[in-house]
Amino acid sequence: MKIFRFCLLLCLLSLAASASVITYGPIDMGTPSPSGFAFGNFGQTSFTSTVALPQFDPSMGTLNFATFSITGTVSGNVQFENEDNIPITAHVDVLATVELDDTTGNGWSATATPENQSDHPVSAYDGIEDYAGTSGFTINDIRNTQTASYTTIDGLDDLSGYIGTGTVVFSIQATGFSSGSGGANLVRHLTTFAASNASVTYDYTTTTAVPEPATWGYMALSIIGLAYRRRRRRA
Repeated sequence: MKIFRFCLLLCLLSLAASASVITYGPIDMGTPSPSGFAFGNFGQTSFTSTVALPQFDPSMGTLNFATFSITGTVSGNVQFENEDNIPITAHVDVLATVELDDTTGNGWSATATPENQSDHPVSAYDGIEDYAGTSGFTINDIRNTQTASYTTIDGLDDLSGYIGTGTVVFSIQATGFSSGSGGANLVRHLTTFAASNASVTYDYTTTTAVPEPATWGYMALSIIGLAYRRRRRRA
């Protein structure tokens, strides 16, 4: 009986399935279009771009679901000058949306909304429109970052487009919504930039390969040999 149980355990182990995950990325977006003014991997909003993410290799197992992530970073350059005859507090809101769009027909999207808000007290107009001094200011590269993700839904999303040995090219859309407020005679200039990268995590099931017939034969002979030796010892 113990030998039978041992044999059964070997069979179960040979067919054991295990859950695994693999992540690709982060991978930076491609060149923005229209390119406009850019610095580093930032593009001036609004623009579209793309990112190519590796497919799930079917030789690794069976794909259960996939999680796609988009990390968006906003950067803003601002110039403010208070031309009121009273002091004010200027409010700066640097904001963009960075959206990752599926291109395989499933129609989902994941949108990051990085934002940076700040307040800046300034004096009454100092008589010089130079975006400096006591009544104005200039700040460059005001940043923030946010990540958003989408996980495929069983029965709703078709996973076939994510399976293969190549890449899937996703669309990225970045839109700027920066603004400033604080006074009736506030002169302001704002320029918004955005950058992004994306990644994918595949959750899949692997199944241990079933031994070849010859391997089963060796296992059976080993078990029979063990049983014979035990009987001889008892005799």
